[in-house]
Amino acid sequence: MCTCPPYRNLEKYSRHPADLSAMRWKEFADAYCALIAESVRCLPPHRFATWVVGEVRNSVCAIRGLVPLTIAAHEAAGARLYNDAVLMNTLGTVPMRLGNQWRASRKMGRHHQHVLTFVKGDPKRSTAHLRGEGAA
Repeated sequence: MCTCPPYRNLEKYSRHPADLSAMRWKEFADAYCALIAESVRCLPPHRFATWVVGEVRNSVCAIRGLVPLTIAAHEAAGARLYNDAVLMNTLGTVPMRLGNQWRASRKMGRHHQHVLTFVKGDPKRSTAHLRGEGAA
């Protein structure tokens, strides 16, 4: 499994109340954790799941903790953090925005995401499955 869920309100998809991107933080966190629990439940034994996530901020610009929430929700559902990496995105408009942003709030410009890989079960058996070495 590989996914890149909405980063709460950074990506607005709709105003529908069941849309993660339209929820307040508490409702988002509850629904997000339930979604992770269900995805781990549906994942066969001895498999990997990779989630690409980035941090989000609250109304006063403090970091919410989406990355640790993602890890905790997977571990509570029975999938252990197995690998992590940082995915560097193109700089895009970060250099243009950074000067004013830094002077106003000392907030750095982000241009990376976290790639978190979890394993449900035995990582060696999960790897064997990926190589096509029989049913794991």
